[in-house]
Amino acid sequence: MHQDYNQDPPPLDTVARIVNIFHEDTIGQEFFDTVLDLFTTFDRTNHFQDRAMFANDRTHILNSILCSFTAADTLPKIQDRIDSYFYICCRIDEYDIRVRPYYQLWSATGHNKELRQALHNFLVQIFVETKGAKPNLHINDKNQLKKMDIREHLVNITTINNEDTLLTFLVLCKLSFQSSMIVDDNQHRLRWIDVVSKLKFSQLTLQQIITTYIDYKEAFNEFTFDIPALIHLITIAHPLPNANYSPFSTFMHLVQNLSLSSEMFYEQFLDIFTLRIRNQYYYFHHVGDLLRALKSRETLFGKYFQVYSTWINEDEVWKMFLYLFENTDLSEMVQNHLVLNLAKRFPTADIDKFYHDIKSAQNRLETITSVHRESYVKVLEAIISAFVDKHRYNTRYCYPLTEQQLKQFFRLALSLSLTYNLKQPPYSLIIERLVFKTGAQSHNKIQKMQLLFEKLIDFDQNLPPTIDPALAIRDEWLSDYSLNISTE
Repeated sequence: MHQDYNQDPPPLDTVARIVNIFHEDTIGQEFFDTVLDLFTTFDRTNHFQDRAMFANDRTHILNSILCSFTAADTLPKIQDRIDSYFYICCRIDEYDIRVRPYYQLWSATGHNKELRQALHNFLVQIFVETKGAKPNLHINDKNQLKKMDIREHLVNITTINNEDTLLTFLVLCKLSFQSSMIVDDNQHRLRWIDVVSKLKFSQLTLQQIITTYIDYKEAFNEFTFDIPALIHLITIAHPLPNANYSPFSTFMHLVQNLSLSSEMFYEQFLDIFTLRIRNQYYYFHHVGDLLRALKSRETLFGKYFQVYSTWINEDEVWKMFLYLFENTDLSEMVQNHLVLNLAKRFPTADIDKFYHDIKSAQNRLETITSVHRESYVKVLEAIISAFVDKHRYNTRYCYPLTEQQLKQFFRLALSLSLTYNLKQPPYSLIIERLVFKTGAQSHNKIQKMQLLFEKLIDFDQNLPPTIDPALAIRDEWLSDYSLNISTE
């Protein structure tokens, strides 16, 4: 059998016609119709051939196509015959499947890979020369485009090894999108995420990939690159940690160049951020600058700060809080996000450690501009309030603050305050605990009142002389101390 194959018998007339068609002048739909007709005829006749003859005919056809990529009279026409070349590739694959069971070593299969490579190389050449304007598909026959399955040519590209691979990927994407516009309905049309999700690794940087796409973006006017695709590329080509350059700056630059919504990008990037924050991947100042950039997008700021405050140790979270207030104005909603997350994180902290943190924040007060100082103090007061509220009584979860510690926090809060509004937390919480709800048990109201006066005198001594202690007392706190003269 192999001896017959090597004798290289002359091709059938149909095969000769297929070989010669590449040297004719027809292009586009006309050329495709001729190719389709000839291969249909070949399919009818080759059923009567023996396997050796059929294999030989297949090789003649394949070699003639390979020669067309170098012949002077055929090369210029290929860009207008792209559809036909994809069709021939799929037919050669079918012929290989038919013949392979009869040849344990079917060396001609390698020739089909050579054909695919030659076709891909030509596509890249035209793509580069025309800045993406060509190549294009010329036929709109849904059934034939399905048969070609141009998308299948993308399957083996799972790694972007170099720029040539990237260009091959892009030009095949363009043609796959064009095919999908005809073959698929709106609900099932090819999306960028469908093609980039096949990519598992890239030796090129994220910037190189996107910059190359932008260089040829005119090729994709009808199917522009989108956020889900960018997110996937980030997962396989995330910038390496570099203290001198923020990955978030890279992302923002790419989002802007791609004319994408930064808000939608950061909504979808949150999962990647969470994973890498948990692994302590990012530098502190890069995250700080990201949070500052998100402060005008308050909901996003809240989500990102929540992730950061959940997975990073308390010292770093506190440093981040201080960093965010350096020469930065934060909206009321951003302040609320800070309070909400810091209040969750710090109430169970060590009492002495928390006092030290607040003291360090007090020492930074002079570096906070007067414009931002009020909001800075407001956040600190809210954090102290949450901590004191958690610790002012003995619970199964927290050690209670001693009287001495309560006084320390009271004085510290006063040193921060700009208004001395003692009827508001944290002052009211501390005063109520120090003076009115001390935990001392007595059913004798006279004794309770004596103790109250002692506490009031002691409290008065802890107040600055400019503050009237009467302004700090709420009426409801005195309800347990009222006397009914008729009975007591």
